[in-house]
Amino acid sequence: MIEDAFKNSEYDDDMTIRNVERELRGFKGLVIKRQQLRAYHLAGQVYDGMPHSTTNVNHEEEKEIARLRRQEKNEFDMALITNAIKLMGQIDEHSEQLATILQLQFVEFNRVDACCYKFAQKYQLPDFPKSTFYGYRKEALLKFPAFYPRELRVKREDDD
Repeated sequence: MIEDAFKNSEYDDDMTIRNVERELRGFKGLVIKRQQLRAYHLAGQVYDGMPHSTTNVNHEEEKEIARLRRQEKNEFDMALITNAIKLMGQIDEHSEQLATILQLQFVEFNRVDACCYKFAQKYQLPDFPKSTFYGYRKEALLKFPAFYPRELRVKREDDD
């Protein structure tokens, strides 16, 4: 059951869910990008000895600074998502369950079957069916934008 506080006729639920899913699915790309940026850093810099130009510009240093900026932005984007999920889970027990659904599927990259199994284990349930999972996930996706600093909700267009 979607809570009344997060159900608003002003917003288009389907478009909002689509935006939230796109943002959360992007988390996997952020993790991959983080690993690539770290791997690049491990490769190290290659110097061939003598400078080839008369300028005193250190291009390797500029490249490293740019890489560090990209890595910092990437870490920031990852933190936005994980912190929003944590905040969402601190409201009440039901919100914690909704946050767990998002955490299991979009941050830990579990398939639906694994999400259901891990959810049931965490909350000591005998079973957590997929249909219930999808209902909770829909509610969680609609609740997530309230805790995420970037606007993901889509306003309804009036047909006047």
